[in-house]
Amino acid sequence: DAPSLLARQMYAFVIGVVFYDYYDKIRMFFVRYTLKNILSFGIIAVISLAIMLVTNKLSVFDHFPNIVNNIISLFTVVPLAVFVIWVSCIAYPLFSNLFFRFMGVISYEVYLIQYFSRQLVNENPITLYICFIVTVVLAWMFYSGYKYIKARMLRKMQKS
Repeated sequence: DAPSLLARQMYAFVIGVVFYDYYDKIRMFFVRYTLKNILSFGIIAVISLAIMLVTNKLSVFDHFPNIVNNIISLFTVVPLAVFVIWVSCIAYPLFSNLFFRFMGVISYEVYLIQYFSRQLVNENPITLYICFIVTVVLAWMFYSGYKYIKARMLRKMQKS
């Protein structure tokens, strides 16, 4: 029921894997607080927001096939995510707290669960908070279950 969301996540997930594989190199680029970086990431954000505004306001895009809309969305969602990553790298002390560390630990599980738990949201604003709580609790349960199973398997392998 949400092919665009699934496609965006599918494409962006690959970029996330690449970021993880080359974390040290990418991190060094992201933490440089230079005029060149500020301008580059600022331009990325402005262009992405402009594309998002144009595609949301012009109804001609509603008639495009899903694949075309998803490719266009990559020029909004992914660059904006990269911008947010850059901001979080620059403002690291602001985000260095227990809540963000916890969310970072369970982020993969949140990624897996949020698509299904978002169905809890409706017109009532409180459902957004309920969705967030359900997602975090389920993500933590999946993460804890995975860690437990992994530890048991390691113990069994060590005994063998």
